Amino acid sequence: MQVKPIYCRFFLEAERYDPVLSAAQHANLAAQEKRIQGEALLKPSIGLNGNLNQTYGNQTYYIPAEASQSLNYRQWNAAVNATLPLYRPGNKLQATQGTALTEQSELQLELTQQNLMLRVAQAYTDRRVAEETVDVLKVQKTAIERQLALAQKNFKVGNTTIVDTHEAQARYDQTEAQLSAAQLDVQNKGVVLENLIGRPIPRIEPLRSHQQQPPLKFKTLDEWLNTAQQQHPAMKLAEKMLKLRVWNIRKIKRRLILP
Repeated sequence: MQVKPIYCRFFLEAERYDPVLSAAQHANLAAQEKRIQGEALLKPSIGLNGNLNQTYGNQTYYIPAEASQSLNYRQWNAAVNATLPLYRPGNKLQATQGTALTEQSELQLELTQQNLMLRVAQAYTDRRVAEETVDVLKVQKTAIERQLALAQKNFKVGNTTIVDTHEAQARYDQTEAQLSAAQLDVQNKGVVLENLIGRPIPRIEPLRSHQQQPPLKFKTLDEWLNTAQQQHPAMKLAEKMLKLRVWNIRKIKRRLILP
């Protein structure tokens, strides 16, 4: 069984918790309705109307003799209307615009997912680097503590001066201060990651050093740049927004020309 890397599991948790991604997903669902509404304008429509009118009354006659007559009238009406749009450029433009809005929303959702991946990866890396820094400083503190003890012992027997003892004490105090700052940095970096996934993390599992990474798809920078310009959601989103602006201009011009 292949176990997913820890940062992949963090991303799956952030995907269910992140409010920015949730807003983009709901906006995409709303945009899907725009496309359906736009396509409905180009499809045939059938309507059925019906009504029933009933009249009650009583008529009285006095000439030549008094007489009365009851009235009871019923009237049924039914109509079926079918409409097939043959030439409606405004509806066609609105349908095309609805499709473009849906595609724009899908690209925005994809871009939001990629941004979330980057945020999770950055938060994971920062937290892991901060923890590694704490581990290194702990080892340094232990080594400097031994040097301080040795310097104090040598000073007592007269092998070193008090200056060496003070220098060892200064290095120890400096390392201890750096360790306290690094531990505080671990807490701050951990808060960022915990806010993304919505749960506390006591300690992050390190990456496996023997884990084989997949080969890169491209080898040169130009290939990466060309692919990014053609396939990156931000570039595609900018193109869709430009098309929407053009369609809006056409829509306004059509309203000004047609009565």
